[in-house]
Amino acid sequence: MSAHVVNDETASDPFVRRLREVCLTRAGVDVRFLAGMPAIRRATAQLESMPATERLTIINRLGPRTPQPVCSASVMRVLVPPAATSGVARDQVDALSDQGALVRVSPRALHRCLIVNRSVALVDVTSCDGRSDPEAVRVRNTELIRAMVGYFEDIWHAAAPLTSDGPVTLNRFTVRQQRILELLAQGMTDDMVSRELKVSTRSVRSEVAIIRDVLGASSRFEAGLKYAAVLNA
Repeated sequence: MSAHVVNDETASDPFVRRLREVCLTRAGVDVRFLAGMPAIRRATAQLESMPATERLTIINRLGPRTPQPVCSASVMRVLVPPAATSGVARDQVDALSDQGALVRVSPRALHRCLIVNRSVALVDVTSCDGRSDPEAVRVRNTELIRAMVGYFEDIWHAAAPLTSDGPVTLNRFTVRQQRILELLAQGMTDDMVSRELKVSTRSVRSEVAIIRDVLGASSRFEAGLKYAAVLNA
């Protein structure tokens, strides 16, 4: 898969431009600029290999690289541009979805961004200053991370769900999501599920939201009915 799917690389989101300006004034231990693709790739690989309970990702282009697998203990939400929903890039997007990621589509997916555990983030700020040289900033500053999460959530809630080309099958769910569905089918509440799985209630609620999106269900009850249909298919 050699083709790259790219939205307008000259485009720049106002939030990311402001973020870069703020980071320039705070560069130091918890705000570090990275120049050139080798440095950016190394930093990206480091973040992707971190143990994580949550990953928030914006992918503005898809190339030949195989998507990072999503472990069953992680909640991963991915934003992609409309161009990534067709052609060769769609195979990669579907691979992410099949491995447990919840994918949505937005024309505002302009800058590659990865936020891990809401504690560290890497965002591509290339073109924010009018130049085309690859540049990214790695952030550990709590205040800036909070702002970046808010930026992601703003895009996420306005984005469109990724439509499926075929019926939902069990491989669309992680092992933990399947277990949560089984427990919900037994009538357990989110609190009861969290105690059974020894995870936080927040993690359970995030997983339930993902499950509902995958199934196209408007409620937990409808999700249970649709999951039962998947099992009996």
